[in-house]
Amino acid sequence: MTWNLTTTHKICTYALVGVSLSAVMIANATHPLANGVFLLLGIASWFWEPPRIQWERYARLWMPLTVAVLVVLVLGTIALQANPLDASLYLLLYLTLAKLFQRERPEDYNQATALSFLLLAATTVYTDDILFGLLFALYVILGVMNFTLYHLRVQVRSHPKAAAQSRLFGSRMMLALFWVAVATFVMSVGLFFLFPRIGLGFFGRGAGQREDTVGFNEQVNIGDHGRLNQDTQVVMRVEFPEGRPPQIMPLYWRGVSFDRYDGTAWVRTKMQGELKSAQDRVVELQRPAANLSLIRQDIYLEPSPHQVLFALNPLYRVRLPEMVQGLRVQVGQLGESQDRARIIRQWGRSVFLTRTGDVYYNYVGDVGYQYTAWSRPIFPSANDLRRVDWDLTLKRVNELWPRNTYLQLPPDLNPKIRELAEELTRTAPTTFDKVQAIEDYLRGNFTYTIDLPDPGAQPPLDAFLFTHQRGHCEYFATAMTVMLRSIGIPARLVNGYLGGRWNAYDQYLAVQAANAHSWVEVPFAGYNWVTFDPTPPGALPQVGNWWSDLYDALRFRWNKYVLEYNLDTQMEGVKAVQSWLTPAGNRPSPLSNWQTWWQQNGLRLGVVLVLTGVGGAWGYASRGQSFRGRDGVGLVVLVGFTGWVAQPLAVTWGAGLGGIAPALAYVLARYLQWGKTQATVPAISRLYLQLRDELPQQGLAITPDMGPMAVLLMIKTSDLPQRDGAAQVVETYMNVRFGGQALSRSAFRTYQQQVQSLIREWRTRQKQKIPH
Repeated sequence: MTWNLTTTHKICTYALVGVSLSAVMIANATHPLANGVFLLLGIASWFWEPPRIQWERYARLWMPLTVAVLVVLVLGTIALQANPLDASLYLLLYLTLAKLFQRERPEDYNQATALSFLLLAATTVYTDDILFGLLFALYVILGVMNFTLYHLRVQVRSHPKAAAQSRLFGSRMMLALFWVAVATFVMSVGLFFLFPRIGLGFFGRGAGQREDTVGFNEQVNIGDHGRLNQDTQVVMRVEFPEGRPPQIMPLYWRGVSFDRYDGTAWVRTKMQGELKSAQDRVVELQRPAANLSLIRQDIYLEPSPHQVLFALNPLYRVRLPEMVQGLRVQVGQLGESQDRARIIRQWGRSVFLTRTGDVYYNYVGDVGYQYTAWSRPIFPSANDLRRVDWDLTLKRVNELWPRNTYLQLPPDLNPKIRELAEELTRTAPTTFDKVQAIEDYLRGNFTYTIDLPDPGAQPPLDAFLFTHQRGHCEYFATAMTVMLRSIGIPARLVNGYLGGRWNAYDQYLAVQAANAHSWVEVPFAGYNWVTFDPTPPGALPQVGNWWSDLYDALRFRWNKYVLEYNLDTQMEGVKAVQSWLTPAGNRPSPLSNWQTWWQQNGLRLGVVLVLTGVGGAWGYASRGQSFRGRDGVGLVVLVGFTGWVAQPLAVTWGAGLGGIAPALAYVLARYLQWGKTQATVPAISRLYLQLRDELPQQGLAITPDMGPMAVLLMIKTSDLPQRDGAAQVVETYMNVRFGGQALSRSAFRTYQQQVQSLIREWRTRQKQKIPH
């Protein structure tokens, strides 16, 4: 297959513009109508070239049109008070389109490429999605190929005598261009990870923007009705460096607690607290017992309007991200101007701990928040809680929270609620048994639902307890808290997240908005506030599948190692490499882990290998045949089935891509030429040069700067002996050198013998002409 240089350069340039437009569309940076107009006009510009049009006829129109567009954008920005960045993006769209209609010289293609790059770069302000990363990788590869083709066009224009044979090149050269571009991209990625980093800092206006976190809220309202949406958006990712916890669902990610209930809503009235300062980025919130083993959690919060620091409860220690101490400090309204610098520094190295145990960080940004927490959830046994001195508990609660803070109830509370609580706890011997009785009653007699019934004229809690007996977690937690308070047991409602979905591809816990949850805390002397959950077990839905897990793992890697790649992450990679390079005798043997893994996944791995072999055998059997539609369908089915089999094998996110193994085996077996079965181009070129250098001795006016086409024409118009054979030699060279034709070893030997035979015959004839 031969490629035309000008057409190939044109295709690459349009492909680059198409990639940039795709990025703009993915980011929703411009209006869909504008995208559609750009796409249609871009297609029309493909055909806007001679002989259909004459460039000079329309050259004078572009300057006034550009000025008009610029004036409209400026006036529109001022009148609509729009963001200048949006106007700049529309201007880039217009300039790129205008240049596509003015492709008269190779430099015009180069300018269109530069504009497409600016368009792609501007899109980074609007999105950080991993799809943009894939488009950027494709752009880099195409861009390297495009600049190489541009250079070739310039060289051809500078050497007109070589133009005829240089405007065409073969598939081997095109493949070489592709691999050079891929190698360039790989080296660029390597430099990205090796170059010292300082993090994203304050670069970028909107990179990493997300919608507000759905599910969790710093205010609880009951009484709404209708169906709640199950939002699968991941709001928090948690890594456990010391190993996956034995159970996932009992993990309560504590957010905020509420103390006051007005009949329909919970609010927080006790927001007093103190700043806890960091020492070397670590904030000590409370001192753990000497023998208490803490659980480390590396937490990555998605951007959120809430500045709540979630963690397992109780939280003992937290390490702040490095950048909060420097660039990423939210100024806000912090005191008078003369104190502002001091307070900013203090906030940047501290967290705010309320008296109720809620923890807040001071950062409002658009790239999320990363921190490390150390906690140790405590689940005292029933007997331990039964032995607690309740009088001592009440005394301590009243000392910390006077005026019955956690016994507050609305004045118009239905007395039937207190009567129900008293009835349920009448036979309970201890306070814990009373709490347990109410929790068991709600769990066993009520139904969890996201399809909330209309309470009608009834108060929401009355409708839940006495009419519908179904609702979501906020109803269950509210009911238990109010019932406990009604019989004199302090209690408070807590909002946060429960559990999450374990991502096997990258070994982390993905907490979704759908995991938002409410539960109850009751004080017990010696154990602080103890968690109780009246929502029926197993009621919370589990949403997600293997594909969503794989996609989220890729997005997590993209955010962690690209968008938020900083010195900490870089050192983490260095330590991983050092660990890998450590002699086996200095680190624990992984044999037992591998044995366990093999016992669990050996059969699946065998099936994947067999399917990969099937793909390779199928590809080898199809060598030399054209690719048909049924081949594509069969390949998709094979890849899909292998991916389904392979996905439980994942111990890292990359293992989930095992489904492409049969496709790769198919392509390699079908299209790759194994071994050196073809003669190399340099060897054929040397033979051609030997023939060309001999021709001047035979009376042909051949000069070194003449191209093969000119040599061929000279041979065909001469009276040279074996003229046809010499012409065939030159034509074969051109087909191999510029047309991509393959020449086997046997054919090369024949070619070599033909050249040597011609040279011997000409030299013999030359000697016979010399007089003795």
